[in-house]
Amino acid sequence: MTTTAYRHALAEVGLVDAINKVLREVGADDPASAETASARVATLLEDLSLPASRPG
Repeated sequence: MTTTAYRHALAEVGLVDAINKVLREVGADDPASAETASARVATLLEDLSLPASRPG
């Protein structure tokens, strides 16, 4: 999968906003929040259904 196709897939299913929301919750002084965010983003990506047609 190309970067273009990856970005298109994320945008198409609305994950860009969801990922950004998770990342905003990471505290610079709280390493555990980064680990939690990483796990949440991984779950979002694992549940991603790729669209039938993808550019690039």
